[in-house]
Amino acid sequence: MAFKTKNSSVMDKEYLDVVKQFLENPMHPDVKNYFPNSQSLAKFRHQVKTKGFTLKEEENGDKNVVAPCKSDVSRKLRVIPLEDFDQIILSCHEAIGHGGENATFKKVQENYFGVIRIHVRNTLKKCKVCTLKSSQTGRAPVIPIISQNVFERIQVDLIDMQRQETEGYRFILHAIDHASKFHFLWPLKGKFATDVKDALRILFSFTGLPKILQCDNGGEFSDRELGDLLSEWPSSCKIVHGRPRHPQSQGLVERGHRIVADKIASFKASFTGKGEFPWHHYLPRIMYMINTTYSTRIKCTPYECVYGQKPPNIALQSNEHNDEEEGNAEAITIQSDEDITMEPNASTTSQGFDFSELPIKRVKVANELATKEAHQKIRMAANLASLKGAKRMLKRGYKEQLIFKVGDFVTVKIPEQDRHKIDLRRLPGVVVQVKKFKNGNFYIIRTKYGVLDVALRADVLQRFVGEFDIPVAGWGSVPKLPIRTAAMAMSHSLKPASRCHCKANCSTLRCLCKKRGVICTASCHSGKSCEDDLTVPEEIRHCVDQIVNEIHMKECLKYGA
Repeated sequence: MAFKTKNSSVMDKEYLDVVKQFLENPMHPDVKNYFPNSQSLAKFRHQVKTKGFTLKEEENGDKNVVAPCKSDVSRKLRVIPLEDFDQIILSCHEAIGHGGENATFKKVQENYFGVIRIHVRNTLKKCKVCTLKSSQTGRAPVIPIISQNVFERIQVDLIDMQRQETEGYRFILHAIDHASKFHFLWPLKGKFATDVKDALRILFSFTGLPKILQCDNGGEFSDRELGDLLSEWPSSCKIVHGRPRHPQSQGLVERGHRIVADKIASFKASFTGKGEFPWHHYLPRIMYMINTTYSTRIKCTPYECVYGQKPPNIALQSNEHNDEEEGNAEAITIQSDEDITMEPNASTTSQGFDFSELPIKRVKVANELATKEAHQKIRMAANLASLKGAKRMLKRGYKEQLIFKVGDFVTVKIPEQDRHKIDLRRLPGVVVQVKKFKNGNFYIIRTKYGVLDVALRADVLQRFVGEFDIPVAGWGSVPKLPIRTAAMAMSHSLKPASRCHCKANCSTLRCLCKKRGVICTASCHSGKSCEDDLTVPEEIRHCVDQIVNEIHMKECLKYGA
């Protein structure tokens, strides 16, 4: 059977044998018997002629069908059947060091005839090495968090400003109300739990104690310190920690960090003063700007959602004043109650003074917005807009979701902290159990080295087309281990990650890197001098010194010193 395409013809072994018989003997009876009628036979002969098929005898005596190369007619390319495509493509793929689709297809075209790009793409999906080194593409369905009441759920996180330290302030406490998207910003001089606790105490004095306080797994948000703070309030609050190494679980506040950083960058760009930029002085203005800006999620500003009215128009006053405008402006100064007198006129009734003639339109609108009914109407509209946004998020997420079942072969994403740059990005495994919850499915994965001790969502999993030599049966008796241990076992030479964060010069064994025998990196303490040069073993250091001395002696002999 032959499948004709624009650039080549894909043939199976049976069809290729017919081509070989035709080239050896055009009148061979098997050739005539293969085609049902003379019209099909004529098409076959035309194809053999246009493709330029010929026979080439190899050194072992075998004869293979070859075709001329398009770029160089003098070169002959071997025609391979469909059944050998996978083997040939994988051999060319390995010959170029597991290159990409384009490089593999080019390599195949240089030596073989009949292979088209779609076969290369499908075959590379079966390559285990390429699958394990690929990046994460699929993701789990997004489960939106819905909050109906203001200050019911607050997300808290810290913005690192250590590289822009000014007057001792190095961090920003960023809190966002989930329902109204109202932002709170406080500068901090440290990220200790006591500093965070004092800032949250001020926050709760404005908002009251929320039902849920969501934060990450940092030490500054420890349950012990937060528990002492929450015990000061009569109501109860549940502390929810985000998923480790998964900032998407803190999506609202993480996205808010970018907005705050952009605002600070805008003020810094227009800063004309001398010295370092005092970003902490601009936090109140930034907080007011964000809270009075229209939010597409709640269809109003956070200020309106919280206070039930539009923010007051605060005009920026310049140092120069216009005397004419000040003279024309209306100003009323009341010194005491006795200064206020009302004389009766035609519009005065026996029941009191008639205010119909006074300009109270502006006061009437303000009072109307301040009423409870108007405030509830604003919040109901904000909740409805949030629900519609959550519905769109669910609809979009379920279109792109990945669903696995028991027995599916998958690859698990290895966090960057648990692997080296030259290691594979993924861990092979098989799904042995599916746990279904309201917020999505979680999967228990068995690897070659054991069962992972945590249930994983689909956003760190990827389907594998081929198979791994990992059984599903009997996984309950297999020991459990974390992803880091499995990644180290697969790497064979990976050492545990070490970051010392020393404040001194790393000259003593109190330095974690020095204690483990590794050299400090830029991730340990950026921008600070380090004396961690004694971590190099004595033998290596002696060899280096010997080589340096030999080079120095050669240079001295060269110049006659």
